[in-house]
Amino acid sequence: MAGRSGRDEELVKEHSSRSEAVLRILKEDGVDVSQLRSVDVYFWCLNRAKARALADELQEGGYGGVVVGQSTTDQKWGVQASREMRPAELASEGFTKEMILLAEKHRSEYDGRGGRHR
Repeated sequence: MAGRSGRDEELVKEHSSRSEAVLRILKEDGVDVSQLRSVDVYFWCLNRAKARALADELQEGGYGGVVVGQSTTDQKWGVQASREMRPAELASEGFTKEMILLAEKHRSEYDGRGGRHR
C-alpha cells in the first residue's frame, strides 16, 4: 500500500502545480478566485460500469451536468461533472486528494478540472 500512497502524493503534486498555474492566470485576468464559479471535473474509467458508478457518486455528492461517454480514440470511458465552487477551493490540495481517492475507489483516473472565468 505504501507504493500506492507514494503515487497518490505524486499525483497531488502534479495537479497542485497545474492548479497554482491556473490560479495565477485567473488572478492576472482579474478574476476573484474567492467567488463561486461553475467548474468541471474530469475522469477516465476503464469501462462503462465503472464510469456510471463514478457518475452516480458525483451526482450524490452534489455535482450536476454529469456526462458519461466513451472516448473516440480508445476504449476508456470519460466522466464529466460540474458544480459551483470557488477556484481557490478547487485548486486546494484537499480537493485534489478527494478527487484522486474518489477515482481510485472506482478504479479510474482523475484527469483534472476546468471552468469558465469570463
